[in-house]
Amino acid sequence: MPAEAVTGSVLSSFEDPDGASPTLADVAGKVDGAALLSISGLEKRYGSRPALLGVSATLGIGLTGLLGPNGAGKSTLIRCLAGIQTWDAGEIRVSNRPLEKAGRRQVGYMPETTAFPKELRVDAFLRFACVAKGIKGDWRAEVERKAEAA
Repeated sequence: MPAEAVTGSVLSSFEDPDGASPTLADVAGKVDGAALLSISGLEKRYGSRPALLGVSATLGIGLTGLLGPNGAGKSTLIRCLAGIQTWDAGEIRVSNRPLEKAGRRQVGYMPETTAFPKELRVDAFLRFACVAKGIKGDWRAEVERKAEAA
């Protein structure tokens, strides 16, 4: 059986006290008119196989779950949101700025499994992580400051 693609979904991190599903306008209005994360018409194909077809979502403050069967496009969507996967059409905005301009510092991603080479030293990994997150200059001091603040 072929995997189904995520299609035309609308996700929301808000619930109406009356049990009614909120509209996108309702959700955006609860975060001062600008969503923390918005996805509009996102599409991604692997060759001729669709993974995401017209995915749209507006997310604000709160907890959001992403559920679906295997092969539905959940991981593809998360990789797109983290900025580590390209997409074919649509737009992702973080704090009302395009993901490309919002910067990776505002988005975190922890994959389920990692595949680092065994010979990769800690300092090389930290240097890689700093480049990926756009941390420049004295990256060691920045890493130490972030670690102490956590």
